[in-house]
Amino acid sequence: NDFAGRAMVDVAELRPNSLYNVTLPLRQTAQLYTRRGRGTIQLRFKLEWEDEKAAVLSYLPPNLNANPVSVPCGDKVAFRNVARTVHGGDMHGKWSRPIMKATTKELKLYKKHTKALMRQVIKDISGWVKPTFSLYVFWAWMHCVYRASMALVLPYVFGFVILWLVRNYAIYVIGSSRYMGYAPVTIHELLYALLSRKGSKNHIRPLEVEKSIQLDGPPMPQ
Repeated sequence: NDFAGRAMVDVAELRPNSLYNVTLPLRQTAQLYTRRGRGTIQLRFKLEWEDEKAAVLSYLPPNLNANPVSVPCGDKVAFRNVARTVHGGDMHGKWSRPIMKATTKELKLYKKHTKALMRQVIKDISGWVKPTFSLYVFWAWMHCVYRASMALVLPYVFGFVILWLVRNYAIYVIGSSRYMGYAPVTIHELLYALLSRKGSKNHIRPLEVEKSIQLDGPPMPQ
């Protein structure tokens, strides 16, 4: 009954009818990151769906009338093991000094990362590293000057954010060179699954990872 650690698998990012064999690090808690290692665990599992539409709808937040998920526990030891597996060493909603320090450190890291990202974005736009974004900002600037109105700044800012999100989606989700065959579920696959009828063909395809065989080169001269 000793607690070795916890590992999390994001089921929403998995594809059906695909066999996964992953090695995950064990963590002490779900709310605090520590560099001290606790070992790893190797998991081999396969996700199978009977109905794609029902599976996609199950990811939506349940309503207030939905029955909560419960795990029957025979004794206090089983309940403690389930609670520590779900939440880790630090229980959810319980105050502790390490969690407060970790939260403060995380907020400072977000602040530094946001400043560095903003400096890099401004540098790329001014240097026309990404011509699409530079042209968009130039057009927005000229339009605001021509109309002599600051009310157009906010819509152009939202448009810039949407354009940036589309760019990230095209690179990190659609671009096959980024994930080497381990593609996440795309938006159009989710839409097709929601619009499909029960018993129709599957729209979310399984993983297509090609095994690369590296041949041995010629022997080195002695």
